[in-house]
Amino acid sequence: MKKTFINYLIVPVILVMSGACSSDFLDTKPTGSLSQDQQDEVAIEDPIKAFSPIISGLYNSMVGYYSQHDEFGHPTVFLATDLMANDMVQLANHWFYSYYQNDNRMANYRSSSHYWTKLYYPLIYNCNLVLKSYPREGYDNLSNDAKILAGQALAIRANSYYYLVRLFAKNYKGNEDGPGVPIWLAETDAADHQPRAKISAVYTRIVQDLEDAIKLLEGQPRESINNVDYYTACAILADVSLTINNWGDAVKYAQEARKGSATLSTIDTYMSQFKGNLNASEWIWGMDINGENTNLYASLYSHLDNTIDGYCGIGVYKAWDARLYEQIPQTDVRRQCALPNNQYISMKYQTPGDFTGDICYIRIAEMYLIEAEAQARAGNDGLAQNVLYELVKNRDPQATKSTKTGNDLIEEILFQKRIEMWGEGRSWFDLKRIGGSIERKNTINGVATNHRVDVQLQFGPNDNRWVFQIPKKEIEANQNINEEDQNPA
Repeated sequence: MKKTFINYLIVPVILVMSGACSSDFLDTKPTGSLSQDQQDEVAIEDPIKAFSPIISGLYNSMVGYYSQHDEFGHPTVFLATDLMANDMVQLANHWFYSYYQNDNRMANYRSSSHYWTKLYYPLIYNCNLVLKSYPREGYDNLSNDAKILAGQALAIRANSYYYLVRLFAKNYKGNEDGPGVPIWLAETDAADHQPRAKISAVYTRIVQDLEDAIKLLEGQPRESINNVDYYTACAILADVSLTINNWGDAVKYAQEARKGSATLSTIDTYMSQFKGNLNASEWIWGMDINGENTNLYASLYSHLDNTIDGYCGIGVYKAWDARLYEQIPQTDVRRQCALPNNQYISMKYQTPGDFTGDICYIRIAEMYLIEAEAQARAGNDGLAQNVLYELVKNRDPQATKSTKTGNDLIEEILFQKRIEMWGEGRSWFDLKRIGGSIERKNTINGVATNHRVDVQLQFGPNDNRWVFQIPKKEIEANQNINEEDQNPA
């Protein structure tokens, strides 16, 4: 008999968290011998004691080492998906090369299982442990401490569903009624069997969670940039709104996210944003990496920074697509991010040699790009030109405000995003969102591709390779997800 995916996931939760978090995270798990009523009482009387360790554990598990050197939590997605798109080149066949080949999405591969059973659903499970004691109808009556904890849990749950639905389902626009991913909530009994929800239903849940998180976190202090706060939740919702073509909310929340402490860097300080320092001016949300939680070779910087003794440093270089790089103006500071005379090897990331470079999840620069695109798609060309110029004038002293309109303006904004967010895990998701193509074979403006011959792929937006298959173990474990529910090979 099949088990539910919930029962199956409880085991990975414990295994993953024990490798990534302190023992306190497991010891203070608020279920145990307590009844739900007793748990709720503790959660109201002393929310910090009840749930702070779980919230801390969530953040640590997002950068945890799982079992292989291409499995290090949430940052894995940034590198993996960028390698699946057009703008990043991997010069050696090594870790992550199967992603680069767009051949790491099948049901029996580790990658699908990593995201589904080791990372995002375990995060959702532990968010639900917190939210079970804080039902939505009682949010207004919570103490400030409880609001902060519940708000963080809601935002992390929403962010987890956001990545799951984009990895394991088709793009939102035009596929709203298509199969998404199972929705598992705090009020869902652990014995229930969860089928694949519609894509639209998953996004409805994501938006609701983020709107609730924003209300709970507004005006509340944040312990550190590790923690989701009001501005972080706004930034996530801005991106989600762009994905579901809600241009008004994309503008609204991108603008709101920029009201926090993060500020655009100057041309002189731009490269300092990528040295793994939480104090970088542009960071909205990141993770402090130290001697206790570093994963050494199994880490983002090991694979991206060739100045330290990681995989990139020993020759598994990541490089820029030459066709993209050569479109960057000579006066633009972002040309410092690669070596055009040395295979376009990336120089964007340079972090401490002990692998303690902090991880950035969201930068304020992205909020300018989200707003610019949403304004342009809403037909507000002048407003889009203005906000785009606010960004690019901080990258290129010779930049002028764009005079393009319509689709030409949107293409310019997307180009700016490609060079601004290179290596930060946005390019593949953007291509999928806009119905783009993987095109690694052609020559652009006289510049030939520098992608390796064996990965010079070419396929359009309807190709099956845009969607990861549901892990085989999940098909076997969940009686409401069967082979006929599987994504095409």
